[in-house]
Order: sequence, then C-alpha cells, then structure tokens
Amino acid sequence: MGKIGQIINVNDTLYEVLGTMPVESSDKKGTEYWKNQWGADNVLRNGNVYYYCRVIINAEFEDI
Repeated sequence: MGKIGQIINVNDTLYEVLGTMPVESSDKKGTEYWKNQWGADNVLRNGNVYYYCRVIINAEFEDI
C-alpha cells in the first residue's frame, strides 16, 4: 500500500499523508511551494523523504 492516505501518529497528533517526495527533489523549489501544491499544512521528514500532511483534528461534540 502507498503512503498517500496513511495516518501517522507523532506525539499524540494524527496526520493524514497527502503525498511524499524525496528531500532532494523537494528542496529545489522549497517545502513551502510543495505544501501549497499538496494542500498540506505540515511537512514531516523521515530519512530522505518528506511527508506532506494535514493535521487530523479530534473534535469533541455534545448532542443537544
């Protein structure tokens, strides 16, 4: 299975992976450019791979 759509837990924060790219390729235009292209709000790095992610918000609600 590919990494896109994968859920990653980092320090009790959940992230949905929108896409991955090698660090070397991403650094040519910069991570801010690629965050915009992927629609990501965070970039995580593992080795030589950047993970462009979106934070999963754990909403609490009450029935009224």
